[in-house]
Amino acid sequence: CKALNSPNLPNYVIDLVDAFVKTLDSSTAIEYIEIFFNYLMSSSEKISKETFEKALSRLPEGGERIMNTLAEQWMKEGEQKGEQKGEQKGKLERTQEMLISAVQYKFGIITPTLASKMRSIQSIESLDGLFSQVFKLEDNKEFINLVDEVLNGEE
Repeated sequence: CKALNSPNLPNYVIDLVDAFVKTLDSSTAIEYIEIFFNYLMSSSEKISKETFEKALSRLPEGGERIMNTLAEQWMKEGEQKGEQKGEQKGKLERTQEMLISAVQYKFGIITPTLASKMRSIQSIESLDGLFSQVFKLEDNKEFINLVDEVLNGEE
């Protein structure tokens, strides 16, 4: 646990496997290694898959099962990250379209350039802020200035 932030953490993983293999019987060593590797996977991003593979290759037997378990977890994490990115992208696009609709409702037809600018804003917080301003402003020129300010602030 103390080594989680250490730059030497990948080396410690290999040392950990060696120590368990030398001091424990095979099945207990594999069980402990699996527990520690699961903990390390969820606690640190400093250890690469290659480091885990290298450490597990030091086991006399049984490393394949742990590696398969880790691989399954990596796949699930990848799927979850992909789903989260998709959800975020969908939420961003819905917020952009909601803002465009509100501006059209308040000011009438908007130019393709203004619609494009609103779609280029990648911050939901900024879009929400603009949305709250739409109904407070009297003309679309003020709103266009706000959009430009947001875009200049995102760069």
